[in-house]
Amino acid sequence: MHPATRAVSCWVLSAAAGAASAGWAFAAAPIDMASVRAAAGPAVCRIVPETSWGIPAAFATGFVLGDGRFVVTDLGSVGRPGVVLAMLTFQDGSKAAAREFGMADPAVGVALLRLPETGPKRAGLSLAAALPALDGTATVAAAGWQWGSQLEFVTGRLWKGPAIREFAALAHVEPPAGADVFVRMDGGRMEGGPGSPVLDASGTVLAMGFELVVRDTVAPLGRPATALRGALLSAQPQLRPLAELPKPLWSTRVLRMPGPPAATADLAGAVNRFKAALTCQMCKGTGQVVAPWRGGGIISQFFDAKIPCPDCRGELAVISEGALKTLVSLAEQGTRTVWAPGGDDRARASARAAATEMLRSVTGYGPHFRGDLARLVGAALNTGTVPMPCGIVCQAQLSGTADGPDGRYIFLSPWRSQATLAVRAEDLAAPGYKTGVRREPPPDSWIVLVGAVLSRFKGESREGFYVLPCEWLPYSPPPQPDPDDRRPPFDFRRRGQNP
Repeated sequence: MHPATRAVSCWVLSAAAGAASAGWAFAAAPIDMASVRAAAGPAVCRIVPETSWGIPAAFATGFVLGDGRFVVTDLGSVGRPGVVLAMLTFQDGSKAAAREFGMADPAVGVALLRLPETGPKRAGLSLAAALPALDGTATVAAAGWQWGSQLEFVTGRLWKGPAIREFAALAHVEPPAGADVFVRMDGGRMEGGPGSPVLDASGTVLAMGFELVVRDTVAPLGRPATALRGALLSAQPQLRPLAELPKPLWSTRVLRMPGPPAATADLAGAVNRFKAALTCQMCKGTGQVVAPWRGGGIISQFFDAKIPCPDCRGELAVISEGALKTLVSLAEQGTRTVWAPGGDDRARASARAAATEMLRSVTGYGPHFRGDLARLVGAALNTGTVPMPCGIVCQAQLSGTADGPDGRYIFLSPWRSQATLAVRAEDLAAPGYKTGVRREPPPDSWIVLVGAVLSRFKGESREGFYVLPCEWLPYSPPPQPDPDDRRPPFDFRRRGQNP
């Protein structure tokens, strides 16, 4: 037996023994959350699997197990195509990079990531040897990085879930050994945190949460600890690179962008908010103002004559840095909402409608507005001063494609910017789990895009920013050079000082 295999095998046996000795620690009384947080908090981590281009593939939760050498997490999140590295972030802010896994069970949907040997020693959690009565009498807690952004603890009651065999038949997969039913938790839900442990009062793991997709229905469930233990005992463990992780047999939804989605009520007035932010304050959106006095004379032929507004130049809208912040915030909210696993279909529809209206407004305003928008967006991209994640609204031209580690990518060249944006072709065809596939834009064509910048990327021939799209439209006509970048003669302000 290979030394690495023997070492991992010994660890699996010791972990199983430790789990069996954990005993029964179930309580009907409310859980002392302070003690649970103290016991489990240091072992629960955020997991961000990354591709070889440095692009985050998902955001998940995991927990240190046993003697602290491995982290248990959701295989559907870390087993994404092209993943070579998983960045782990713990409660105290410390980080670790996992590049190997000890075992992975596609039927259970679990993976064990190897913690670096050079890192600090971490106390692990134990798996329960058996489950309590799944009738709602057991009070439990779920710990996870809710929406991939912050460690949270929620409480609830543990109930019997659907039969695993029935779901396996619907998904056309073999049911895993060690459990007959999934579990579900009522009263509290860990949103957007696949891989979150469900704990009893002592911090022992009873289940691991995930979101199962069967026939377009998303069900938040838990994998029982008995199934996790069965996977550990039946595996033939061996340290291997993350690139060799198998695909899970179950179809699951993963979190593609950190942060909570917007509620339907918050999106209801989004269209009015961004239109109000763009409306020219000098002419109140009319495009004209009364000709002003200058030096005792009138710079028009008639008193009170109307002239084109010097701020918007007759285009009704002005894009300032403040207005751009509003657009960026709405773009970020919309992208996060349409990509949220599970989620509210009404909120997703509202986000799509707001994004589409935003795109139509951008393409409907005049060349000065579009040029000013491109200038502000391009300046942020050129200087690299883009906080991530960050919303983006840009006019861009397709500038090529390339096969990336997790699929084909389309490169975009934003107008008035030297930066390069990369979007997965699959995401552009069906952004936000959208049903149906759109025809992708023709080569060298222009589009206007609403999305979110998630990270930088570095491919074999290009580098720049990776964008998760929310919505896009063909851009017709394409951007034209600004015909007159000067203000009217009576306006002494320079264009660059008051965009």
